[in-house]
Amino acid sequence: MGRFAELQDLMQHAILAGDSRVLETLAPGGQEDKAVLLDVYRSAYVLRLVEIIGNDLPVLKAYLGETNFNGLCRTFIKARPSTNRNARWVSQGLADFAAATPPWADHPEMGEIAWLERALGNAFDAADAPVLGLEDLGAVAADDWPSLVFALRPSLELGQFTTNAGDIWIELQDGGEDHPPVAALDEPQAVAVWREGLTSKWRMLPPEEAMLLRAVHDGVPFGALCEMAAVFAGADTAAARTAGCLQGWLCAGMLSGWKTG
Repeated sequence: MGRFAELQDLMQHAILAGDSRVLETLAPGGQEDKAVLLDVYRSAYVLRLVEIIGNDLPVLKAYLGETNFNGLCRTFIKARPSTNRNARWVSQGLADFAAATPPWADHPEMGEIAWLERALGNAFDAADAPVLGLEDLGAVAADDWPSLVFALRPSLELGQFTTNAGDIWIELQDGGEDHPPVAALDEPQAVAVWREGLTSKWRMLPPEEAMLLRAVHDGVPFGALCEMAAVFAGADTAAARTAGCLQGWLCAGMLSGWKTG
């Protein structure tokens, strides 16, 4: 390791982990002066990361307020120092952290709002891929349909809400200050996030559609999807219901291709 790279590594450890060995490499001067300078660097670094997270998660910041949001971010940064030099990924794990760490874990809407914001950002930045349309399936022979396996767009991400976090996000995402009171959902509900064109979108999924879309993610062919739908809510209309879900995914630009299993 070169001298500059070594100093970089020492400085990173000093800022992220509180390791002060880098003081021994600094220019001669009072130890207290060098320690004060290092503390200034640490404080500036943390402030910058909090600012970046706030830019990534503006609705969560609006929901918590400046003081509470800063407290969450500082605790997160200390507990899970970033190992990626790209600031784009600093806030990536905050939703999971808030969902698992007291006292924020006692307020699951916080983690769910954070997840939605991050998923929308990830969808916007996701790799491009072909968009499968209804017309692309016109040439598929009837005998091939049961073995068709569909591929999801890289931007599509599935999550789950246990609260009305989506309603709160809707009210606050345009800069509003009022939002509905937090409420637990009667049942957990699946959420899909994806990019359509240049716009990140999301919507709640009915239970059967959520089950089928997760199965598509796992590579389950169309015939087996129909069988799953038959078990879920009756065989008489299972094929039609599955085809209806497929049509919705195609129209929304959620799928990128197909193959025969």
